[in-house]
Amino acid sequence: MENCVTGKVLEFLFFFLLLLLQQQCSSLQVTLPPFQSSLIGRDVLLPCTFRVDNPPVNPKFLALLWHFGDKEVLRYDNKGKVSSPRLFIDEKLILEGNVSLSLSNVTISDRGTYRCSVIYSPNTQQKEIRLHIHAVPEVGLAKRSVSKNQRAFLQCSITGFYPEPINVTWLRNGKLLPNSVLGPLQQNEDGMFQQDSTLTLTPSFTRGNPIYACQVQHESLPTPRQDSYKVQYGAVPDVVVAKRSLLKNQGTFLQCSMTDFYPQSITVTWLRNGKLLPNSVMGPLQQNEDGTFRLNSTLTLTTSDTFDKEEIVCQVQYKSHPQAR
Repeated sequence: MENCVTGKVLEFLFFFLLLLLQQQCSSLQVTLPPFQSSLIGRDVLLPCTFRVDNPPVNPKFLALLWHFGDKEVLRYDNKGKVSSPRLFIDEKLILEGNVSLSLSNVTISDRGTYRCSVIYSPNTQQKEIRLHIHAVPEVGLAKRSVSKNQRAFLQCSITGFYPEPINVTWLRNGKLLPNSVLGPLQQNEDGMFQQDSTLTLTPSFTRGNPIYACQVQHESLPTPRQDSYKVQYGAVPDVVVAKRSLLKNQGTFLQCSMTDFYPQSITVTWLRNGKLLPNSVMGPLQQNEDGTFRLNSTLTLTTSDTFDKEEIVCQVQYKSHPQAR
C-alpha cells in the first residue's frame, strides 16, 4: 500500500514539474520573419518582437542581443546599449516588446543571417532572419543607324545589378527573337555586376522600321525592364573632290562634295600630307527629297603656296566610316 502511494506521489510530482517547465518555456515568445530584402544604399528594418505572459516587462530581467553571423553587433541590457556603426534600435519600444534592428545605407557585405536573441530571466529564446540584398539593373540599348539590306548589330548593356542571375531577351515589334548572344558576366569593384547582350540583324530584319527592345528580368524587378529602339537607316556619303583654277595669280579652288548621306552628323577636314589645313569653308547643309543630306566644303590654295607633288585630302568622318578623296 505504501509503495502504491509513493508511486502516485512521484507521478504527481513529475506531472507538476512538466507543467511548470512548459509554463516557463512559454513565458517568452520571440517572433520575426524568416527573411527580409533591401536595395543597395537603402535603410532596412529587421523586425523582431517578443512577448511575455505576465506584462509589463521588467527591465531588470531583460537582455537583448543581435548577431550577424557569429559576430555580436548589438547588445542591450540593464547596463545600457552597445552597438556597431550603422545599427540602431529604438530603446523607447523595447519594453513594449519591439526589438527590431535598423541598418542604414545597406551594402552587399551586409547580406547574410542575423540572429535576434532575447533573454528574460530565466528564459532565453532566439530566432534567425536572412537579409537579401538587391541592386536594380540599368538597361541601355545602343541606338545607331543601320544600312538597309545589310547585316548589323545591336548591343544592350545591363549594368549595376546584384545578385548575378539575370535573364535577357530581345523583342522585335513585341515578338520574341532568338539567337541573341550574351557576353561574359563581369563583377565591378563594388561587387555589382554588368553584362552585354548582342543581337545580329539580318537583312530581312531591317525591312520597314521595326522597333527592337532589350528586355531584362531580375529578382529586384517586379516587372521586366527594357530599353527600345526604332530602327533608323543610315546611308554612307558619296564623296567627290573637284579642282579648278581661279583667275591668273589667284590660286586654285578645291571643292569636296558629300551627297546622299543620313543621318546629318558629319565631320570634314582637309589634310596636306597628313597634316591639318585650316581656312576651309563649309557650305549649308541641304536635305534631299528622300530625306538624305548633301554638303559641300571648299578650300582655296593661293599662288604663294607650293603644293606640287603633295597630297591634298578631303577627309569625311561619318559615324565610324571615314572616307578620303
